[in-house]
Amino acid sequence: MIAYFERSRSRFIVSHGNGLSGGANESYECEAERGRIRDEDGRSYSLGGAPPRKWNCRMPPPVLEEELPPLRRDLQNLCRSCDGGIQLHYSALVSHRITTGLGLEQPRRSFSAWAVTGWLCPPSHANAFPIGWSGRGEGASWIKNRATLELDLLNSSLERAEALQSDSVPAVLSPYAAAVILHEAIGHRAEAGRSSRNATGLVVASECISVVDDPLAQDGPASYEFDDENIRSLGPTTVVLEGKLVGQLHSPKTATLAGTLPTPNARAASCWDVPIPRMSNLICVPGTVPEEEMLERLWKGLYIHRLANGINNGRVIHADIILAERIQSGKRTGRFVTAGRIRDEINLLRRAVELGNNPEFNSNAMCGRENQLLFNVGVRSPSIRLSELAVVA
Repeated sequence: MIAYFERSRSRFIVSHGNGLSGGANESYECEAERGRIRDEDGRSYSLGGAPPRKWNCRMPPPVLEEELPPLRRDLQNLCRSCDGGIQLHYSALVSHRITTGLGLEQPRRSFSAWAVTGWLCPPSHANAFPIGWSGRGEGASWIKNRATLELDLLNSSLERAEALQSDSVPAVLSPYAAAVILHEAIGHRAEAGRSSRNATGLVVASECISVVDDPLAQDGPASYEFDDENIRSLGPTTVVLEGKLVGQLHSPKTATLAGTLPTPNARAASCWDVPIPRMSNLICVPGTVPEEEMLERLWKGLYIHRLANGINNGRVIHADIILAERIQSGKRTGRFVTAGRIRDEINLLRRAVELGNNPEFNSNAMCGRENQLLFNVGVRSPSIRLSELAVVA
């Protein structure tokens, strides 16, 4: 029998504005203690109330009281900076978890995560565009120092953007856009499924792409030594080597089915959820080419700035194109396009030609696999040049 216990505190702030009246805030906080017992037959029972041992730890708020007023102001300023309609939903969570059972170590796992999600509607567009950032910690410094610049650039670019036409074109993915494709095309394929089928050996990308998963990667959205089944991280797990899938991410259950060892990737949204194999920080080994040279070699095509709502349905990769820019004669033109969608085969990264020397962690680390929403599933990627990318209007 194994028991899972958790204490958590959450903070929610909703900010909205229409470009004329500025922003308004609503704020909420909640605290919870919960547990779950899993018996030898695999059946689970949810518990309420405190765990049967002292926590011996202080439960800090996700945002300190003195930090709340400036955080609300920063969110309001984001709303005021937009000429069109906007709504932002800020969430922050701190959590302490303990997994107990015969023969198990009982480290207390602590983590904090944040997210800002919502929509933006520039005056010249009838459509509302999804926006989002997330990561480790409380996010206040990101909101204060980075969000305004990103939102202003996105808002002004969308104001001038034209509707995208269906086409198949050469493209360069920015680090943020490449992270979405890597997450869907490689990350989810590396996560072990519920069957014993072993997918290793498949060629999933071109030879220029190698990827590891590392829960302890520096500055990564995920950061943990023990996963939610108490499996300890002993180092990065190589999942793709020179384009070939060579390893999978396992929980103890899927590792037993596959006849292999578990990796530290059993993760759950809360202790009421069953831990399943999930990425932690997916790290793509960068190339050596500056992005400007990649654009020169592309010559004519698209530079994809932002993608959202990535989906892998087992055969096709989908993602909304929030913002792209036309490339002509190897240069950015300032001619922005939007309101399109990538719809390409699952092996689209086999058309990767080269990788940039500019790796960055994605600014939106949310993932909702099997309806378990995590704010801290990271991808660190450089720019990627594709010989061809299928986009639809």
